[in-house]
Amino acid sequence: MNCSFQIILVSCIFAIVLGQSTTCSNNNLLMTPTLRQKVLNVLNLARNKLESGQLLLNNGEYAVQAASLPDLTWSCELEEEMFEKMEESCDSPLNADLQSLGLTWAFNRFDDSDAETLVDAMLENQPVLTGFYHVQLSRHNLYLEPISTFGTQIIALSDKAQYVACAIQNCNISAVSSGWALPGEIMNNIYCKVSLTEQLGFGDEIYQISPYIVNYIPPSQDVVCPSSGMVIEQREAVLEKINAARSQISQNNYHLPNGNNALPPAQPLSPLVRLL
Repeated sequence: MNCSFQIILVSCIFAIVLGQSTTCSNNNLLMTPTLRQKVLNVLNLARNKLESGQLLLNNGEYAVQAASLPDLTWSCELEEEMFEKMEESCDSPLNADLQSLGLTWAFNRFDDSDAETLVDAMLENQPVLTGFYHVQLSRHNLYLEPISTFGTQIIALSDKAQYVACAIQNCNISAVSSGWALPGEIMNNIYCKVSLTEQLGFGDEIYQISPYIVNYIPPSQDVVCPSSGMVIEQREAVLEKINAARSQISQNNYHLPNGNNALPPAQPLSPLVRLL
């Protein structure tokens, strides 16, 4: 077979697959294949960087490399489900049961019903989708964020993530007697959800660590605590400092501000293992 023909054939097949993956049969949906692909590109770029060990974070460090993160694909079924639920909420916003959708993130604006500018604005205002701000990934791969309807973007980096979908709905809120004081007549909403093969619970691994990372030491369970204003790295640093002092005291080598050493205990002080 002619090489140029092979290249053209492969390109055509790729284009067909790409079109199928972002084309949904429901013509009422406001997302287009191009916009769906735009969302996929952002999420999959972050996943590819994480898998290759090249995801640079806001703290200047790289995320702990993942073993395998296949690209996410689009779910038309999930988009339709969200679209219909959002349509119901337009008529009765106070009674909307959007919590049941388990959204991963959401974005809205007023009086701009252009789908392309809405998606662009959403991506611009959700830089966390690039993975850049998940600085905890430079230390560990654990899921520690509290379950939140609109703020669990980090699951898009999970090896348990398989599908993603976003749905757009433009609600005429001026026609709805909701009692809300809103700045515009049309509320443009975009809701997104990442579908997992299994749910992530507190302390679960978001993804498997690459076997090439031989020097990775996972955090002790003693410092894996629900959020209390301190992150794992801070708890580890506090414990390390306290235990260093306890060790020095036990060895009669802890210097006090008055120039003397602290009196050693009758029995060596054991290291603290948990920071509450």
